[in-house]
Amino acid sequence: MALTIGTNSWISLSDAETFFSEHIGAAPWDALADDATKEKYLISAYRWVATDPMFDVPAASDSQNVKYGQCEAALFLINHYEEYQKRDAMQAAGITKFNYSEWHEYLGELTKPRSVVNYFTSAGFYSGGVAMTILKDPAILT
Repeated sequence: MALTIGTNSWISLSDAETFFSEHIGAAPWDALADDATKEKYLISAYRWVATDPMFDVPAASDSQNVKYGQCEAALFLINHYEEYQKRDAMQAAGITKFNYSEWHEYLGELTKPRSVVNYFTSAGFYSGGVAMTILKDPAILT
């Protein structure tokens, strides 16, 4: 399926390219093979946000912050999709914490990263929840 604004995207590929041309961390986006792959990430990001009950974004939203939030979600998926899926699978299996070398991670509810949430909050389309955080040492919280 092609990217269609109002159906499976809030942003056009052209506008996403403009966003990433001004984004300091855009190298992973730029490294994608072709426009079809970029569209897949944008569509996946749209679905990732649109199906999350914490977000209530109209399909036809033309908010600049929503468009930027979709780009940030696409970038997150490019960079972290496999890790996110692993954590989701561990939670589904009932794992609540694990250690990897010096890193300790306590698995809470998987939510969207702050870089995504902040844009949707600014646009008024985020209803709550905590953005994803990975802790090196839980003792720093006390």
